[in-house]
Amino acid sequence: MQGFDEALVLNRDEPCPAIGKSCNKCQKINHFASVCKSSRYIKKDNISNNYNKNNKINQIFDESTEDKAQEDKELICTVSSTNTKFPELVFLVNNEKIKLRIDTLASINIIDEFGYNELKNKPALLPVISPAYAYGSKEPIKTLGRFKANLKIFKKEIETEFTVTCGQSGSLIGYPTCLQLGVDPIAQIVNSISSDQDDENIRIFYSKKFPNLFSGKIGELKDYEIDLHIDKSIKPVQANPRRIPFHLRNAVEEQLKIKLENGIIEEVENDPTTWLSETVKIPKKDTNEIRLCIDTIAVNKAILSEKYEMPSAEDIIYAANGMKYFSKADLNSAFEQRLFFGIKSAPEIFHKVIRKILEGIPNQINASDDILMMGKTLEEHNETVFLVFERLESKGLTVNIHKCVFCKTSITFFGLILSNNSVSLNEQKTQALKNATSPRNASELHSFLGLSVYASRWIKDLASISKPLWDLLKIDSVSYFDPNWDTQVTVDAGPDGIGGVLTTSDPNDKSNFRIIIFVSRILTDTEKKYAQIEKEALSCVRVCERLELFLIGKLFDLIVDNKAISFIFKNPLCNPPARIQRWLLRLSPFSFNIIHRPGKGNIADFLSRHPNKSLTNDFQDDTEDFINMIVNKSLPDALTINLILKATTNDKSLVELSKMIKLSRFIETEDTRAYSNVFNELSLSLEGLILRDTRVLLPKSLYKQAIELAHEGHQGLTKTKQLLRSSVWFPKMDSITFEFYKQCSCQAVINSHNKALIASGEMPDYPWKQISIDFFGPIFPTNEYLQVHHCDYSRFVLIDIISATTEKIVIDRLNRLCSIFGIPSEIKTDNGPPFNSEKFKEFSKYMGFFHRKITPYWPQANGQVEAFMKNLKKVLQTAKIDDVPWKDRLTEFLRSYRSTPHESTTQSIFFA
Repeated sequence: MQGFDEALVLNRDEPCPAIGKSCNKCQKINHFASVCKSSRYIKKDNISNNYNKNNKINQIFDESTEDKAQEDKELICTVSSTNTKFPELVFLVNNEKIKLRIDTLASINIIDEFGYNELKNKPALLPVISPAYAYGSKEPIKTLGRFKANLKIFKKEIETEFTVTCGQSGSLIGYPTCLQLGVDPIAQIVNSISSDQDDENIRIFYSKKFPNLFSGKIGELKDYEIDLHIDKSIKPVQANPRRIPFHLRNAVEEQLKIKLENGIIEEVENDPTTWLSETVKIPKKDTNEIRLCIDTIAVNKAILSEKYEMPSAEDIIYAANGMKYFSKADLNSAFEQRLFFGIKSAPEIFHKVIRKILEGIPNQINASDDILMMGKTLEEHNETVFLVFERLESKGLTVNIHKCVFCKTSITFFGLILSNNSVSLNEQKTQALKNATSPRNASELHSFLGLSVYASRWIKDLASISKPLWDLLKIDSVSYFDPNWDTQVTVDAGPDGIGGVLTTSDPNDKSNFRIIIFVSRILTDTEKKYAQIEKEALSCVRVCERLELFLIGKLFDLIVDNKAISFIFKNPLCNPPARIQRWLLRLSPFSFNIIHRPGKGNIADFLSRHPNKSLTNDFQDDTEDFINMIVNKSLPDALTINLILKATTNDKSLVELSKMIKLSRFIETEDTRAYSNVFNELSLSLEGLILRDTRVLLPKSLYKQAIELAHEGHQGLTKTKQLLRSSVWFPKMDSITFEFYKQCSCQAVINSHNKALIASGEMPDYPWKQISIDFFGPIFPTNEYLQVHHCDYSRFVLIDIISATTEKIVIDRLNRLCSIFGIPSEIKTDNGPPFNSEKFKEFSKYMGFFHRKITPYWPQANGQVEAFMKNLKKVLQTAKIDDVPWKDRLTEFLRSYRSTPHESTTQSIFFA
């Protein structure tokens, strides 16, 4: 049928309006002038049948019919759809981004009222000349007006007209306008010229084409099971669990829930726990979120590495030879798509798996989780991208679309800038060389020449230029990095900077070594305040992370000139400062032997004393954030940082100790003798506080105040010491606390008679399953009573103040608690009158709980609540002695009781 696309006719539910109509341009029948294919007018490209069979199409025609009155009407026809959506592109309308659907048979452009109002600079509206009609409707579409605007895409710009419709029906662009702009809606979007605007369109295209691949979720690698090879000679290590700060527990629970849902971790139920690693919780800056990791230092010693060669710069350059178009994809949370972060062999395993997945696809190469896709022509490039994405999606992997780069003629990959006809070095890798100062002695000259070797590929005739300098050092030749040679990393830390040198040596001749690359940077103001041992540890971390492309997957020697660092790294039982502990965790992906070498032979010494001052800290120090957070969260409210700082500066022994920590050298004096056994565990916070692990070291003047805060509510000696140990530390803390406790007024009301121990009952399965109830009173002078409700699982206690112990009042208070916390399975009570009444018996049947009454005249049978009642009695008697309102003292006691870890659950009552 002339003038029609057969696929469009098959999709319509009603006859086409052009059947039998005559074209006003060529006088032929069965089509309108707007879609006329006469050679006198703009020729429209054929629309593929595949596209029309699966897509919804809005058609807007400028029609001419036999009826002259219809010549000024616009007709909008909607064809129903089943599968795909309209093709969409992002256009610039008067330099403002707006997403428009492509309508291949529309003759006018539409922006709905919502899209028009979103424009920052709204053009003035003109009256609409021709009305627009929906297909099959006699009523015109409601419009607000029309306006002219500049429309731009793919670096091509035209002036065109838009009609503004009422409501939020969507915005679209007509086919004639598409032709003017050179937009082919059927062609792949990635075939367009690259630009910032094009990148957004390409991302939209691939997101719709591969929705699972770009879902933003963490993928799960299919059809592959990873076996970690364990050295049987290494004994399993079961680390002691680290306390989770109260303020981080909700965030930790949320992270564990997310990782469980994503399949990153799984619960261990009945299996024996042979290996147990500690968790590390690092809070993210300015958010309530944390980064949850595992301290895998001990585990990694038992994991045997899988050797798999990573691609070198030469491999990538060879693969990119002759290529014109490049794209790059970055896998989302790469290791966690199959392994938990921190496993030593993860880089080699992951690189091997990705290479096997992509095996057989031409024009691609991967470096761990980064994938480079190339092509000599645009078609060849696009085919490679599609094959890679299809393969990754079929294996359940996901890609971070925001880190992807598409269809570029020049791209940065593996530190190299690749283009059609050249390869250049990343600017960041040449900064240290460009900003280096002139060598003043043999050591500095040696450092400078080693640095120049790294960039030798891009320095013309370097050998001839540098020969006189090498002759001064009597060094015959230098060469490239060879991954088959033994690798050494030498690090050092100075007062103002850190530095490192990567060298390789011949396995058969250790004296034959090559300098590969030098790195250095200045220390931040915060880092300059670190103790020297912490600066040395920082240099190990920063240098290894900077050189990870050379070091991951390779056993290397880490050479330091500080004996303390060597001892800490070699001894897993050592308990270094918290800051160094977390840096050690960041070194877990690396396999190295720590070697001590005196400073005289340390070739990194010059870089640490003359750091590159243009290099700055590239990221926020998570460790410092964590330490500062611990200091702020651990301190009791009445002990502020400023108060402790002031007391610390006035404490002679702590002033001396601070100086020793900065120098990493302990000198025993009469004032500092008490700290000799824990010196290696001490560190300084940014503010100047002394920390032992995550606890604040208190000056002597604050001992009494801290103990008073911990003993608030007159809890027992054990709980007082538990609360102290969770936040602060000072020498002889237990004995000093005991002396204070003996002199407290609460000792006057303690019953010292020892009674026979009672065997503990069976532990309930969950909170509020079993509760115990008892009364205390009457309390002078108000003659009020306390109705105590004790959860036998969590030890959580709820107390109601009542005027009498009648059955009506008791049932009313218990009924109210059941409406809040739910109905328990069992309630234990004594044989008091309210519990022996008929009404309480009926109440238990109605609520459905089992009422267990303890043995008469034997209160020890309800031991848990009876033990609590003793503490309660002591608190109220102490309030009378101290002449303090008993209700205020009761509130203080409950606050302290609920926030102190219970000896049976090892958690605070609130979290148990």
